[in-house]
Amino acid sequence: MFFLGPLIPVNNSVNQPLFQHSYGLTENYAIITEVPCTYGYGLDWSKFEWIPGMPVTWYIIDRNTKEKVFHVKSEPFFTFHHVNSYENKTDQTLVVDLITYPNNSVIDVLYLNVLINEPSLTNAATHGAILHRYIIPLNSSNGDQIHGTPISSTCIELPTINWSKLTQYYTYTYGMSLSSNTSDYFDQLVKTNVQTGEVIAWVAPSGCYVGEPIFIPDPSRLDQEDGGIITSVVLDTIAQNSFLSILDASDLSEIARAYAPTFIPFGFHGYYQPFDYN
Repeated sequence: MFFLGPLIPVNNSVNQPLFQHSYGLTENYAIITEVPCTYGYGLDWSKFEWIPGMPVTWYIIDRNTKEKVFHVKSEPFFTFHHVNSYENKTDQTLVVDLITYPNNSVIDVLYLNVLINEPSLTNAATHGAILHRYIIPLNSSNGDQIHGTPISSTCIELPTINWSKLTQYYTYTYGMSLSSNTSDYFDQLVKTNVQTGEVIAWVAPSGCYVGEPIFIPDPSRLDQEDGGIITSVVLDTIAQNSFLSILDASDLSEIARAYAPTFIPFGFHGYYQPFDYN
């Protein structure tokens, strides 16, 4: 038995901690996905082990009582990032969007030596990052099966949303993507309509690689979910520096660039925090 937080017991058949990187959140529930991949010891990525045939276990936790309500199972997948979750009050379901991979092989291709010497392996693995939606009935019993549906066939990672929509019904997510099967790293930003599957993209200039997108709301367009800008620190390998690309979040048209005098290492899990100068 292992614990996710101090009060949530989790059991699994291999008697080892299983990989978790993020979780879903609605108004009343936390959704924890336990994927079939062990950590190994010492958090050494090279020792992460995929467990073939083992399903993903989804734990639904009541945010008020901190108690497990039930758990369900789904087909195996690997995931880093949940995108957003919300409660469908009409259908009495939880809607959970997250990015899935067929297995954990993506870990092996994110090492620097692979990125430099075998970028085709990175391309192949990261193309497996597909946005999926899972619907979980709130009247589920322990062990019930659920199944995911792909929202789009376009690969996406490091997703972000308009954070005013966190735990709420929403329409758009933004992320990094690959523009072609020959891209050796993330070279475009995409905006995905999670309700229709429509995708639009901004492709970086040749020799440039995008960083994580950050959504910043426009105070004059707060009534629009995509009323704002997307910023991304882009590495220009030709000029050997970085620039901040500023895109209109509604159509991903580029508004401006701010050039840095040198290159800026890629970062992730950023967030825009307004600052009150008064």
